[in-house]
Amino acid sequence: MRWRNLSARPAWLLAALGVVILWLGWFGFNPVGAISVHGVCGAWGTLAVGLFAKDIGLLAGGGAGQLVTQAIGVADAFCWAFPVSLGIFLAIKYTVGLRANEAEEMEGLDLTEHGMYAYPPAFVAGVAPSPTAVPAHLRARQPAPAVEPG
Repeated sequence: MRWRNLSARPAWLLAALGVVILWLGWFGFNPVGAISVHGVCGAWGTLAVGLFAKDIGLLAGGGAGQLVTQAIGVADAFCWAFPVSLGIFLAIKYTVGLRANEAEEMEGLDLTEHGMYAYPPAFVAGVAPSPTAVPAHLRARQPAPAVEPG
């Protein structure tokens, strides 16, 4: 089996990389839950095939061969996705910037990035449910009053 040929140095490197990924995911560098949704759930779905597959899954009496194959697939996907994503995000960070500034975050990215509220003003904390609560440039234009002749 290929995984038995892994020497100590790459094993420690992989373990350290795993700790970094978990650290980034748990401490705020994963605001949309991409690691938990795509990473963890994707890995679980892939490994579940090795556990539950009819006739070849570990729990169906087929042995551990399919589970090991699926685990290698998860590792391969991670070893491709992590460096590619890291390269893309570093390129974005050092060219156009990856994060909004603090003032934009405090004002709310709905307005600063998209020019509108994501929810009706009545549901936004600190915003009165009135037409004046919407910034002037976002308000619907009111037609001019009709002028009666004469």
